[in-house]
Amino acid sequence: MATDSPQAAWQDGLPEGLVAGLTRRQIPTLGGLRAIAAWTVVFYHLGLRAAPSAQAVVFFFVLSGFLITWLLLAEETRLGRVSLKRFYIRRTLRIFPAFYAYWLASVAVLTALHQPLAWPVMWAAFFYVSNWYHAIHGVVGSAVSHCWSLGLEEQYYLLWPPVFLWLGRQRVRRHVWVGVVIAAIWLHRALALQRGVSFDYLYHALDTRVDQVLVGSWLALALHAGLLRRLAHTLHRHLWLLPLNLVLLAWQMSRDAQPGWSGLLGVGLAVEPLLMAILLLQLMTHHAHRAVRWLDARPLAHLGALSYSTYVWHQLPVAGIRTLHPHWPWALKLPVAIGAVLLASHVSWWLVEQPFARLKLRLMRAPG
Repeated sequence: MATDSPQAAWQDGLPEGLVAGLTRRQIPTLGGLRAIAAWTVVFYHLGLRAAPSAQAVVFFFVLSGFLITWLLLAEETRLGRVSLKRFYIRRTLRIFPAFYAYWLASVAVLTALHQPLAWPVMWAAFFYVSNWYHAIHGVVGSAVSHCWSLGLEEQYYLLWPPVFLWLGRQRVRRHVWVGVVIAAIWLHRALALQRGVSFDYLYHALDTRVDQVLVGSWLALALHAGLLRRLAHTLHRHLWLLPLNLVLLAWQMSRDAQPGWSGLLGVGLAVEPLLMAILLLQLMTHHAHRAVRWLDARPLAHLGALSYSTYVWHQLPVAGIRTLHPHWPWALKLPVAIGAVLLASHVSWWLVEQPFARLKLRLMRAPG
């Protein structure tokens, strides 16, 4: 994360701890949170249905919106402009290599094992439109079924930067526009639920889920505009609000877990992102407190760095263990699955992602 120097206007009036965290290259606590979210999804797909996988995906959406928007704001503050070309190069070299390596590996493994390949699903994932395929045709179990969320995020990455630049030319501030869009999507989803639109559409389509990513974007915009100074100081002074927020989030998640999914679709997808955005602000504000800094412990930070690899690659080894060894006891299945996912994510990190990360650094140092 680039720093805004020497003293950007957004820093005025915010708690020192929050400013210190936001001006670091790596914002504290976020790596640990990414690790927890990624492994929550892994455990759910392994068969631990109590793991709140749906909420982990919501958190990824909120976090993605916040980080991408904060990067855009930091570049705009530092350079006076945002380069769409450089943004798309960075995103392409960060996201595509691991995903397409996984896609090819999935095709190769399934072919070698003489397993059926659902080509419409595979091609939808290849072109990052799995979310629309699931929305229209329903979820088809496959090695790439989890990639719907990557497709939704990629569509956000494609659309949001030009909109961000366009909104900068409007008299009404960006955070107002984004807030209106979020509210409009809440209304749109509620009306669609009333009309009986399918769960698959409401859960996967861009127009009914992108509000969670935009909540993260709004948090970044509001922080940068100085709107959250009073809230940030209140959260800073009262650490007890952190466990209170966690209790509220757990309560809402328990309501969403009720049969039928109507709670999640009707209220949860609107309320949970807001609570998660507040949680992000709380954790960034209190990152140096002993109750929070465990999120930056080296092992958790390492798993956080691998969180994208973990999410992309976990389905193949987990599905393999569940299919080939369905009767293994949990005492054996769990460590084997963890080891297999860790191995896959490390191989992806070192052999695929790091070479492209080095290429990205070279390109970003180049003028223009």
